[in-house]
Amino acid sequence: MSLRLRLLLVMLAIYGAGGFYLTRWALDQVRPRYIEAMEETLVDTSVLLAAVLESQLADGRPDPVVLERALDAVRQREFQARVFSLNKTGVDLRVYVTDDRGRVTYDSAGSEVGRDFSAWNDVARTLKGQYGARSSRTTPGDDNTQSIYVAAPIRHEGRIVGVLSVGKPT
Repeated sequence: MSLRLRLLLVMLAIYGAGGFYLTRWALDQVRPRYIEAMEETLVDTSVLLAAVLESQLADGRPDPVVLERALDAVRQREFQARVFSLNKTGVDLRVYVTDDRGRVTYDSAGSEVGRDFSAWNDVARTLKGQYGARSSRTTPGDDNTQSIYVAAPIRHEGRIVGVLSVGKPT
């Protein structure tokens, strides 16, 4: 093998490794900013919806009937939005409400009502008066099924009577 060919192969290997490293570094910088922007929007949404529930308390407890009606209407609404390369035709927001013990009283997916979510970070921390958020996979080990959940307290007369959590797939 000639010297020129060896030098060319070495240079190609260096360029390839440099390109791989640069691409990897750029992606490692972009993903956290994407997740931060998404989480920040979920914070606003959870606080807004928790305030709506606070204005509709029944006997000092969250009554998610108004929220349930609104989310059912949203699911039935037809729309089409072109968000850069994404063609959005439905709302993929998940909302659930728990009582002051962490038991789910409402779930927009309809599958978790009655379950104990008091151990989930978003609910557990919020019930303690802290900022509650979590990231979970619906399929263990599959990063493509990751969702972020952010919770806000539902308050009545200064105490936390429940938690509203909003989730969205990444």
